[in-house]
Amino acid sequence: VTLTTFVIDTTAPSAFTVDSVITSGGNVVANYLNGTNETVTVTVPIANDATLVGGTLQIQAKVTGGAFENIGSSATILEANKGGSQSIALTDDNIEALTGYAEGTTVTFTAIITDTSSNSTTGTASGTTIAVDQTAPTISEQTAVTTPSNDTTPTFVLASDEVGAITVSQTITSPNPANAISGNTTITFDTLAAGTYNSETVSVRDAAGNDSNTVTLTTFVIDTTAPSAFTVGAVSSTGNTVVSTYWNSTNTGIDVIVPVASDATLTGGTIQLRANVAGGGYENLGDAYTIQGSDLGTNKTISNTAGTFEALSAGLAEGESVAFTAIITDTSSNSTTGTASGTTIAVDQTAPTISEQTAVTTPSNDTTPTFVLASDEVGAITVSQTITSPNPANAISGNTTITFDTLAAGTYNSETVSVRDAAGNDSNTVTLTTFVIDTTAPSAFTVD
Repeated sequence: VTLTTFVIDTTAPSAFTVDSVITSGGNVVANYLNGTNETVTVTVPIANDATLVGGTLQIQAKVTGGAFENIGSSATILEANKGGSQSIALTDDNIEALTGYAEGTTVTFTAIITDTSSNSTTGTASGTTIAVDQTAPTISEQTAVTTPSNDTTPTFVLASDEVGAITVSQTITSPNPANAISGNTTITFDTLAAGTYNSETVSVRDAAGNDSNTVTLTTFVIDTTAPSAFTVGAVSSTGNTVVSTYWNSTNTGIDVIVPVASDATLTGGTIQLRANVAGGGYENLGDAYTIQGSDLGTNKTISNTAGTFEALSAGLAEGESVAFTAIITDTSSNSTTGTASGTTIAVDQTAPTISEQTAVTTPSNDTTPTFVLASDEVGAITVSQTITSPNPANAISGNTTITFDTLAAGTYNSETVSVRDAAGNDSNTVTLTTFVIDTTAPSAFTVD
């Protein structure tokens, strides 16, 4: 019997280096195995060696600090791959079954090529390693966009427990590049149109390709429409002697009427009164008033004390004139300055000074006597008795002759006179010199 021909081959396959290691499925990031990847494909070069066809290719892998071990099943080397390469797809389950596999480890790959004579060669490990990172970032809205606002490039603050690339449903300009830090990141939108934004989203993808939870931002409103034009209404002094368009020494406050439109965006906004003293420029008068819902569609009276008013322009001076306007600001910080009030307030806090220049002639039988009053200002005369002259009863700046209406005979020792100027300032009160009206003739007599 002649034995069947047989071959003894003790030559191992040629040395080789494992080629590429590539993940696939989901978000593919080179050198990473993330939570979305499904397979890892390892490519091995196959020499142009007929003894390899029908042999096997076995992938091996190890995790950080471990030893190489078989992963997946061995594959038969095909004729078509001779002189080229053969790729083996490993499942995520194959990878996770490796000894020591854990989050944060690195997986290194090699391969064993065995020819049909069972000679084998272990290749040099691939230069590509795979880092295991399958933990997605967790994010939250730390600070919402201010709303409502007229800021067309608003910001919000995002909290993330990982560094990663930011994806927002609207274009952003900052940070640039659009990367979140581990911690709080302030994010600025590119210019947005006015309107309501109720479905904007943000997410973060880490370096390994794991996507965070998606956060829907708190609804925000961009309002760039200024409040309607308006004209400030009447201005009046308050307290004691009130005279239109004057501020006198007796007044205790100032009221300014501002019309408020029926506009819901004004509720929670403000009215800031402004005053211009003697043409020196407008300045704030008092604190801003917060507009209430009940103010909409009404004329709102805003009051300030004498102390606040008189502190304008480092202290009001006698003879100065004060003009008034107001700024209305809505809840989005849009503001409109009103047309100045048609009312201006003249500052006159100096009272007239008067004296009795010429007393009533006494005694006398004149029942409509006169006296002369000296005053340093024009003003309305007030006398404790009715007078007939001057008519109207106004004193001049200088000497004014005043005539009583008919008086009964008697002694007049407590008659008073005062003058109130145009601003409402009252002079000192003068008590007239006592005078006597005697209308009784001497007794009848016969000449001896």
